[in-house]
Amino acid sequence: RFSRSMRSCLVFSLNLQCYMLAYAHISDIVNADRRKTVADGLSLRVEQAFQRHDINVGEKLHSAKLHRLTDNAHATHGNLLNCTNLQSLKIAVFTGAGISAESGISTFRDANGLWENHRIVDVASPEGWARNMELVLEFYNQRRKNLVEAQPNAAHLAIAALEKQAEVYVITQNVDDLHERAGSGQVLHLHGELMMARSTCAPELRYRLQGWELKRGDCCEKGCQLRPDIVWFGEAVPAMEEAIPLIANCDALLVVGTSLEVYPAAGLLHFTPAHARTWLVDPNRHSRLENEGIRVIAENAGTGVPLAIAQILSFAAKHHG
Repeated sequence: RFSRSMRSCLVFSLNLQCYMLAYAHISDIVNADRRKTVADGLSLRVEQAFQRHDINVGEKLHSAKLHRLTDNAHATHGNLLNCTNLQSLKIAVFTGAGISAESGISTFRDANGLWENHRIVDVASPEGWARNMELVLEFYNQRRKNLVEAQPNAAHLAIAALEKQAEVYVITQNVDDLHERAGSGQVLHLHGELMMARSTCAPELRYRLQGWELKRGDCCEKGCQLRPDIVWFGEAVPAMEEAIPLIANCDALLVVGTSLEVYPAAGLLHFTPAHARTWLVDPNRHSRLENEGIRVIAENAGTGVPLAIAQILSFAAKHHG
């Protein structure tokens, strides 16, 4: 059974033409305790956001539909799935550091140009690697250790759930694996993967790390030192070639947790087709982007992503149903 707060949000969804379709997939999470945690977390975040946007949830819920709502989670799940057919809808999701910050992952850089008290050039450049390999290895070892202890948040889970309704491609600037651990099946990492290592003499040789440590003396099959599989400053971003057609062929673009200031990745928005709608989830206002027709939801990722998905599904129901 869903919790009372969860059932309330589902009723609200039906009243608003399935705005909260993403909630339906919470019943697919096998572990009951995990399911309740996710359901309650999403329910609370979205209800608070609706209230901040002057939507009186309580009044919406006092209707005959509340008494007719089935207690059977699978029946409710089916009702929501039948609201619209989105299988042909292509949604590109472009994420940055802001989505993972809520899981405790430190952002790439802060206001004083440092990353975890290190100059970026010292830990994220080929020059830094050449100067002090031990420092770079230890820096990324600590990032991996932090990642192992982190968990996907409500935003990651909502994006993963959306895959059951539409064709979803996640393009991320993040090097963590939280999208994959949340259940997303199609994830493209623009800047590499923290849990991977690659050869310094044959970049095509990549290895998934079994733990969080990579040390001097860890070598590829050709005997060359392994380095973090991260795109450093001054290096090419080969995944851009794969990312561009994903953006160019989408029907909707959801941008989450990125300042849109890191190039060339930020330039991907220029490839959005004319017919596609774009949503940006970011707690900061972006007047220029709003003027360009981008729908800005000024919330953090955990709250804003379910709201954005609700709007995308509502738009899709009207135009792609």
